[in-house]
Amino acid sequence: MVRDDNAFYRAQIINIIVFFVAATILQITDSIMKDPEGSVITKQFINDLCVAKGLDIIKFGCLVALAISAIALFVYNLGKDSDHEEDTKKIGRIISWITIPVFLFIATGGLPLIFGNPQIENVTAVQVKTIPKSERDGGSDYTLLLSDGRTVRGALLDNRLVKEGDEFYLVLCNDDIQFIFSADEYSVASDTSMTVCAPEPTEPSVETFTDGREIIPLDPDEYTEDAVMSSWEAEAATAAD
Repeated sequence: MVRDDNAFYRAQIINIIVFFVAATILQITDSIMKDPEGSVITKQFINDLCVAKGLDIIKFGCLVALAISAIALFVYNLGKDSDHEEDTKKIGRIISWITIPVFLFIATGGLPLIFGNPQIENVTAVQVKTIPKSERDGGSDYTLLLSDGRTVRGALLDNRLVKEGDEFYLVLCNDDIQFIFSADEYSVASDTSMTVCAPEPTEPSVETFTDGREIIPLDPDEYTEDAVMSSWEAEAATAAD
């Protein structure tokens, strides 16, 4: 039993030291890496953002694993010299077994950001739908339907004021949105590839009356008010004759 205790203590202490050192190194690296500055989106700009986000995810995995190891050690000793000693030791071992799987589950989410190939999409907001929230939560949230078919929550844009027709640049990695930039505040460098997702043209709605007559809205880019009035006047004069 003493040998089992020593092996358990040694394993947990090693886990705590390793994950603490790893989290510290990642924190130092994060503090050294500066957030990209400027309003021009370049390939290096989005690579730096994605790498920093990936390292943050791995650091979070280290902290979670560190906490699990500490909890396992605490639970293992919780029932020491009591009638429940064997039960608490068993629970402590079970908790310790999930340390590495949980770390790997979290950390692998950061690897695609570090080693992936981020892409840029130019999209347009084609619909803004408000989501009412309780007064306790404060205000309201909204969802955006984008011209590439994606739907995003306003929280990703800090619930800023967005109108239909506003343009954004999406930074994608593994086809997941990682960052969103407003086209009013940022531009994309000419040497950076970008996919433009223009909104689908909408057909004008036709209004039909009970007598069968139809009214088709005119495109203001093709028809001016003066031209329409002249056409109506000409039709009225012809009918009068």
